[in-house]
Amino acid sequence: MTILLKSALDFDLIRRREITSGATWEQVLKKLGIKHERRSSGVLVALCVFHEEKTPSLHFWPSSGFKCHGCGVSYDMLGFVHLYTGGDEVFLVDFFADLPTLRWEHLNQLLLFREG
Repeated sequence: MTILLKSALDFDLIRRREITSGATWEQVLKKLGIKHERRSSGVLVALCVFHEEKTPSLHFWPSSGFKCHGCGVSYDMLGFVHLYTGGDEVFLVDFFADLPTLRWEHLNQLLLFREG
């Protein structure tokens, strides 16, 4: 099973990195209320939120994206939050703005881009 992002999420790669700049998977998962654990390798694992399972197969890598080894869904941090919440661009910018790591100058640029 492959899950694709909705076409409404059209941030380019540079903007995607700016939105999630400095955010960690631990912050994101905590904010979403997703229970997880850290493996000795530094990878975070959780039960997949996109299908039922008993053994955690959803892996989050600190410097990149996530992948479920059960259903195959994978993407970057912004894509995960979008898939899990169904939020649009404005929701996603707000979601990451609440994390203490997003630099406010980036947020202002993103909001100006949306309005222009």
